[in-house]
Amino acid sequence: MAIETMLSAVIRARGKVLLKMNVPENKILDVIAMLPSMKNPTISKLYNSVYYAVETVVDRSQVNLLVPQLKKAGAEDILELAISKIVPQDLNAQNHLQLIERQFINDRKIIS
Repeated sequence: MAIETMLSAVIRARGKVLLKMNVPENKILDVIAMLPSMKNPTISKLYNSVYYAVETVVDRSQVNLLVPQLKKAGAEDILELAISKIVPQDLNAQNHLQLIERQFINDRKIIS
């Protein structure tokens, strides 16, 4: 089970990146409205500041179009970080195998 968990975590992370940014309080709703995420973006108030730290997982293919839009909406200090694993919350072994099989099939389609 541990091997399947780690393998599926690597597969889930393919093509995903973590975007982190600082956003002034008066722009936070504009920025959040355009953010994709796995569930919801993580938002934390910066200490002694009118800024918020925002982070979210996005498809790597969206980043080049999304970053200029985020900057225009008020985001600053934008970081793009690679993700090596996304560990699912609660998947059983069968779900792991199905995820691996689907990704393998998708990868073969891309290669063909």
